[in-house]
Amino acid sequence: MLKKRIEQYCSDNKAKFYKFANEPNEEASFPLRMYANHYRDEETGKEIPPEKAERQPDFHFGNDYEPTYRSARLMGRIYREIKAIEDVLKISEDIDEQDVVECDRYLMVDGWDKYREVAEAQLSKYKGRLRAIMENYGIKTEGEIFSGCICEMRNRISDKDQDDMSFYNTNEVIEKKVTSLFREFREEFFH
Repeated sequence: MLKKRIEQYCSDNKAKFYKFANEPNEEASFPLRMYANHYRDEETGKEIPPEKAERQPDFHFGNDYEPTYRSARLMGRIYREIKAIEDVLKISEDIDEQDVVECDRYLMVDGWDKYREVAEAQLSKYKGRLRAIMENYGIKTEGEIFSGCICEMRNRISDKDQDDMSFYNTNEVIEKKVTSLFREFREEFFH
């Protein structure tokens, strides 16, 4: 219907429309511009661009469900740097907010104090090695690494976006690393 109105309004000025379609200027009226765009699209076969962008840059704060792309420009780089700092601060705040764990009295064995230093040193080494694996793959929590339900991961084995097996292979590698780490420290602790 709109197309017919525009065509009626502009039917006797096809030369102007063709000229505008090839050499647009600011002085053209709105109906003239609309018809020229329609005419240009019929002539060239190009589709009219969408009114709304299909994807938003990653730094654009909008709906979390809309598709985004990783912006290579300055705003995108600044956003990712600030986001990384925020993530580190959030993780450190989460660690500070953890409740103090009290040991069950039934687990206390006479003479355990002489093994305390060794146990704390082993725990510290274990946490360091586990944290290194988590940081290497961008895994945020120990729950993710032990359950295998990793929400977000970087440093995949394959960088191809189309490779469906990449996540599976990387998950398997992480699982093997954690299992061997757990086995190694368990053997060392109990011997």
